[in-house]
Amino acid sequence: MATAEDIFKTGRYPYVLFMAHMALEKVIKALYVKRTSRHAPRTHSLTVLTRRLKNEIPKDILEELASYAGFHVQTRYPDYLYEYYDQCTEEFTRETLDEMKEIFEWLKRRLNS
Repeated sequence: MATAEDIFKTGRYPYVLFMAHMALEKVIKALYVKRTSRHAPRTHSLTVLTRRLKNEIPKDILEELASYAGFHVQTRYPDYLYEYYDQCTEEFTRETLDEMKEIFEWLKRRLNS
């Protein structure tokens, strides 16, 4: 998440959300490994990953995570890039990053419990 914050300062907002998505993905995978003692699934989908954790993640957080689903796709595939860039205003990115950071911290607490 620190990298996302650093990139925010540069104004490269689409990449902020991409990096925040990656941070969430990694902490969810770590939680999966801790809970199951198995390798995490090979996917970037936060929805797929959280479904594998059964009832560990509250519904409101699941819904938020689902809304971030595209952040890893749009920066990688040109067909979506321009629409995504238009969406990533400073205000939208700041609000979304703050939400993502809250969820990240909640997941880290779960990981450490």
